[in-house]
Amino acid sequence: MNVLKSKVGLMFGSLLLGLLFASTSSAQTVIYGCYNSSNGNLRIVSQNTNCSGNETAINWNVIGPQGPQGTAGPTGAAGATGPTGPQGPSGPIGPQGLKGDIGATGPKGDPGPSGTGIGGLSGRWEGTMVIPPGACSGNTGSNSFVIVIVELASGDITGSIQITVANQTYRSTSAAVMGRRIGSQISFDGGGYSSFFNGTLQDNDNMSGTVSFSDDPRCLQSTPWSAHRASVP
Repeated sequence: MNVLKSKVGLMFGSLLLGLLFASTSSAQTVIYGCYNSSNGNLRIVSQNTNCSGNETAINWNVIGPQGPQGTAGPTGAAGATGPTGPQGPSGPIGPQGLKGDIGATGPKGDPGPSGTGIGGLSGRWEGTMVIPPGACSGNTGSNSFVIVIVELASGDITGSIQITVANQTYRSTSAAVMGRRIGSQISFDGGGYSSFFNGTLQDNDNMSGTVSFSDDPRCLQSTPWSAHRASVP
């Protein structure tokens, strides 16, 4: 038995050497041989070769059956990070989202700077002027007047004034400019008795000053007046 195993080993050794040098076709899938059992020799032959009397014809496949799949090997180490690719083209604009909820009320803002306290003059003003004793032909005391003022964007004043002195009413209406305001300073023509008013705005609703009458020498002295806003025309 040991001799047979040795001979078989020699046979396969010879077979491997024969495979290295045999001029077989790369498409050949079966190898044919003649094995001499007396001396263990193996010779590679073609498919149709007849072996001699002391030889046995054998054959085997060039490629054996596929073995079972081996176990998975360990995970290899992570490779180096590749370079950044080029930027892709911009995608299409998406649809408009839903309207969001109303946000919370913000904090109260800081107070604004203080105003001048003086607004526009346009409106109805009612006032009085006090004529000193012994002046203006004896028409002393408190006398009333009403002014309806329209202040233009330029600061010019137009409108009408009605003055009552000693129960006599004088009315002057000006379609053109009858006076002017510069800042808090105001001046306007009073019409009757050639009166002319100069004064100052104290606030949005009050003004005062002095009035002079150019057609009566006794009234050239300054006569005080004051007025307050009655209503907006």
